[in-house]
Amino acid sequence: TYAHTRFRLRIRNTINKLPGEDILLDNIFIKVDKAGNYCVDVREYNLLLKNPFFVGLELIAVGKRKENISKKGIIALSGSLTGKLYYKQTSASKWIRHGSPGPSIQVHVTEFLKIKN
Repeated sequence: TYAHTRFRLRIRNTINKLPGEDILLDNIFIKVDKAGNYCVDVREYNLLLKNPFFVGLELIAVGKRKENISKKGIIALSGSLTGKLYYKQTSASKWIRHGSPGPSIQVHVTEFLKIKN
């Protein structure tokens, strides 16, 4: 495992069935320093999600390895056979769809707001 690995949470709208623009206006960083489940509460951001959306993790920094097992870095996520993985090599690159299994990121909606038309 690594000490102080950081990810940025990304929530994007959908454009032509691909990840689109960021819905989050603020940076939300997740510090990972041990294996396990991590939960991020985004209620304070008052997100309005009316359409399908994508949730992703952007690797920001990888800290020093805690154990001297190998020199290669490994980041492991649990997988889902129904999940879809889209990735980019750089921010200006086009989205590429990777075959399944995809990473398993669970989204729990806890609050609903009725919107008048």
